Amino acid sequence: MIDAITNLAPVINAVSTVVLVIVTGVYAYLTWGMVRETRRARKQEVTPVMNLDVEPFSIGAWAPKIENIGNGPAIDVNGTVKLHPDGEEHEIQTKNIPSGDFTGSLSPNVSENTHEEYESLVVEGSYRDVFGDRDTFKETYELDLLAKLDGADSMMKRDQQERHLRSIDNHLKSIAGSIEMDGLEKVLKMESRGRLLEELREHDSLTLRELASQTGMTPFEIGVDLTWLNEAGAVEYDVDRGEIFDEENLDVEIRVEGGNG
Repeated sequence: MIDAITNLAPVINAVSTVVLVIVTGVYAYLTWGMVRETRRARKQEVTPVMNLDVEPFSIGAWAPKIENIGNGPAIDVNGTVKLHPDGEEHEIQTKNIPSGDFTGSLSPNVSENTHEEYESLVVEGSYRDVFGDRDTFKETYELDLLAKLDGADSMMKRDQQERHLRSIDNHLKSIAGSIEMDGLEKVLKMESRGRLLEELREHDSLTLRELASQTGMTPFEIGVDLTWLNEAGAVEYDVDRGEIFDEENLDVEIRVEGGNG
């Protein structure tokens, strides 16, 4: 009996080794699967989600607005916005679109009648997520939606924009009244105006159209800040202070006061 057990010992050891290898392999596979699913879940939590909308920048005119409605930032965004089919197209490029933020482009601009010639506005491109992985996106905005923004809806939208601008203007005047203009550093503390000044200093001069593309701000927002900065003596441009809002002045050169532009 003892001899039989002794003779079976090598077999038992071999079987035990095989079972151990199988169990180890299954454990490693399950562990790898859990790691992969955990990484996939984490990636999903910070994945950018791109959306295409339009932003009004003058009465009866809209411009593309590329929003990130996901939970993570879209990095090194490159793409093309175009009118479909076979219409004008414009390249977009921005370093970062944080979650909840957007970038804009003044071209191609559209009106409520654009749908008579084109079907849709399309943006397609690519971005990197926080893991460094590059992914593509394609979004469409049906232009017949703009045709519906007439009558009372359009009037309400314009009224809302005007009230918003008046509110911004009143707020800026209140801020201006509480600041001693003894230097430009205090102006730089205000984020959006500081951002505009940084762009202008980096490029010597830019147009309103180029500032909108660089910063992702709307022309309305930039126009409000530029009038404030012009009044403060921080920037200069070759039209009357309030005329920077006018559509025909989108390509007027804007310079830092005393710069090289």
